[in-house]
Amino acid sequence: MQFPRVQGERLRASALALCLVTTLLALSGCDFLVSPQQRYERAQSQVAQGEYRGALVELKNALKKQPDLHEARALLAAVALWLGDPASAEAELNRLPETSDPSAHADLRLRIDLASGRPQAVLDKSASGSVAGVAPAKLSLYRGAALDALGRTAEAQQEYRAAVQSDPSLLDAQVGVIETTAALGDSDAALQAATQLTEQHPNSAIAWYAQGSLLARTGKTDEARTALLKARDLAGKQIEVSRQAALLSTLIELQLASRDVEGARSNLEAMNRIVGGSSLASLTAARVSMASNDYIAAAGELRRLVNSAPQFTAARYLLGVALVAQGNLEQASQELGRVVEQAPQNLEARQLLAQVRMRLHDPDGALRVLVPAIQANADNSRLAAIFDEARNQAGADASTIATLEEALRKAPDNANLQLQLANLYLQAGAPDKAVALLRRDQPSGPLDPRRESVLLQGIARSQGQAAANAHIDKLLARDSGPGIVSLVAGFHAREGNYDKSRTLLNAALARDPKQPELLFTLARVEWSDRKLDAARSALQRVIDGDPDNHPAQMLLVEMDIAQGAEQEAAARLENMRKADPKAIEPTLLLARLALRQNDPKRADELISAAVQVAPKRPEVLNTAGLLYLESGRFDQAAALFKDGVNVNGANPMLWLNLGRAQLGLDQKGPAREALEKALSLQPNWLPAVGALAFLEVQEGREAAALERIEGLKRTQPKDPAVLALEGEVYSALRRYEDAARSFDAASALRPSSELAIKSYQARLAGKLPDAIAPLERWSRDHPDNPGFNAVLADAYIKLGERQKAVQLYQRILERQPNSVAALNNLAWLYYELHDERALTTARRAYALAPQSAAIMDTLGWILVERGFVTEGLTLLERAATPKAGPEIQYHYAAALARSGAKDRARQRLSELLGNETTFASREAAQRLLGEL
Repeated sequence: MQFPRVQGERLRASALALCLVTTLLALSGCDFLVSPQQRYERAQSQVAQGEYRGALVELKNALKKQPDLHEARALLAAVALWLGDPASAEAELNRLPETSDPSAHADLRLRIDLASGRPQAVLDKSASGSVAGVAPAKLSLYRGAALDALGRTAEAQQEYRAAVQSDPSLLDAQVGVIETTAALGDSDAALQAATQLTEQHPNSAIAWYAQGSLLARTGKTDEARTALLKARDLAGKQIEVSRQAALLSTLIELQLASRDVEGARSNLEAMNRIVGGSSLASLTAARVSMASNDYIAAAGELRRLVNSAPQFTAARYLLGVALVAQGNLEQASQELGRVVEQAPQNLEARQLLAQVRMRLHDPDGALRVLVPAIQANADNSRLAAIFDEARNQAGADASTIATLEEALRKAPDNANLQLQLANLYLQAGAPDKAVALLRRDQPSGPLDPRRESVLLQGIARSQGQAAANAHIDKLLARDSGPGIVSLVAGFHAREGNYDKSRTLLNAALARDPKQPELLFTLARVEWSDRKLDAARSALQRVIDGDPDNHPAQMLLVEMDIAQGAEQEAAARLENMRKADPKAIEPTLLLARLALRQNDPKRADELISAAVQVAPKRPEVLNTAGLLYLESGRFDQAAALFKDGVNVNGANPMLWLNLGRAQLGLDQKGPAREALEKALSLQPNWLPAVGALAFLEVQEGREAAALERIEGLKRTQPKDPAVLALEGEVYSALRRYEDAARSFDAASALRPSSELAIKSYQARLAGKLPDAIAPLERWSRDHPDNPGFNAVLADAYIKLGERQKAVQLYQRILERQPNSVAALNNLAWLYYELHDERALTTARRAYALAPQSAAIMDTLGWILVERGFVTEGLTLLERAATPKAGPEIQYHYAAALARSGAKDRARQRLSELLGNETTFASREAAQRLLGEL
């Protein structure tokens, strides 16, 4: 370029250049010449346009240059609150000089109180009914939100209505009315109002968000997703960041429920853009990973989240789920145990924890689960299953019953119709009608065991145990054939009367020693009473007479699994698959074994193979779903149960299990809808009522939970299962005296070891006097039950009565000399009592289970304490894997110290005390670290 050489022109060029540089600096964002006031004005304009992050930058830059620009600081507080940072918002307001005007920033301070979780502060500040500087409609809105946060829903609704009346354009208040209407139980009216709101305000993000949230809670997934997508697209400039994140979280869960993982991942990216690094974003990222079967990534994300927020129960629960899916059962047990400690009402955590503890051979821990027993069918015969399936398809609502009643009037002698209608009466909670129907036309020929089974159940429920026993005497006097004897024996076993059942069967077998039905029933009775050797002996007698007896082979597989003989079980199942490649039951049991052996890929292949053989058989989809449900893989379980209800929407069992899977995913709205659907198909159904009652407990609706139980008691006043469920609910509510009373009442009607254990646990938790009495009563009447004696021994240990515990473990070992758990526990008791038999007993346990960390720990620690440090250290080093519990880690560190490896001991102890806040030997560990 050629520049003029004239001086005046040169000066003009310099001025032009300076102007050009200034313009370029402004355009490049340097803003060197922009004043703080101009930045403040820019920020105002950006806030008006919904550009809050840009406004945040402008305001911070303005305040750097002019810290006393008070209007900018006040606006910065409002922007910080919008962006989800109430602590910063409050800090900025507090930096402003005090003013004599009480109305200054009053509105903003109330919103900060709400966002900071201080609802009572809002109520206190507005107690007079007005706050200077806050419009009446806004004040009512804030009071409504505060009352809502405190659970005072009806009062909150009054305030929301007052806000709407004062200012109908206040959409937040209208949404508050809608949400409290739903919370008060009128979901239909709430949804209708939400729909009207979107029609009146089609460009309102909050209106669509309210409608989508309600649809999601009622299980209308597709409609909910459509509404939430509209809310998401409108939300950027209308809804504050914390609510945007909550909206995206709800939308992502709906997409995961619909198996739209890619859509969920896309919305997760959107969430990370606005609240990346937050707890919600981390939790949601883990959920997406879990839905993608990437449980390793999910566990890593959740572990970081739990470490930074130890009281974040939802994250810890999902961590437990992810660990179960990976097969890390010891770690899963620890995490789920903490969840139960933090949130005792969390039903799904208790259930999953029980399943994990059973897989870890800890039945005592499993017995703590407070869930209603859920059983698909007590009778395994194929014909009875067909009847049950047909009855389930029909449902047990009033119209179905009326249809069958009309059909029976037209064909009064149709025995099948009578039986189906009687079953429906039982399902509907009307056992007296079932009894009246079946007694109306007593057949004169041979007794039908199926008919007599339903009649016996009806008598027991409507007239009590004494009437049922009288009817049993009449049955046996008339017919002592295998069918009736097996029926009666099975009834006694279900009532917990195993000795009576066993005596009856053995008397019949004395007359016909090879009768397969009697032998199979005896095997099931022994199996139910935890007498595995006797059960196996009875089954072997069946197979000796009929090597291809499928039910006997399958029950043997169950016993192999229960006794830890998984290789034998797998071999038996593979032989059955070779004989029939399309056999579904052996395939699914092999999948169950694969899950137990932490081989999810093999399990997926087997489950897929079974489903492909019978893609439209609801019972196959249900069984496959239960395998995933029991292993904590709730997404996969829910998918199979949904496929099942799509095939047969009238099957209550599938709806029930779908609800359970959704509860496991914390999808409470869809879960409630599924459980209510199950209950509509099968009214007064104990498992569905129980699951809903526990859901009410989780949501803090104590009265609603107890009312569900009262409804069952009105229709089934003499059913001990109902009283037991009542005890479970009272326990979950921590009303332990009421719980013990309910368990005792159930036990009076139908004594059982389980009820005795539950009564003891309720008394123990409530610190009631003589807590152990229910266990001792049962033990006196049933002295030779190894499983129960183990529970009683543990109770004695808790009471400090170790000698009594020793006697019980010795009694267990007399009947089961190879019980590893009994040997291990007895060895530890001997060690604590300074009994020389400790080491010998521990070695016996180790010989039987040389790979068990718990067994290695017991033997290793006893060896160290006896002075055999080198041998003990070798065992403890093997036991102290990263997955091992804190007690094992402490024992290993202490053994290192005694061996002279003090630096390694110090390191181990420091890591242990840093990672574990509570464990039995923590004080000893701290003391040892101090000494080192």
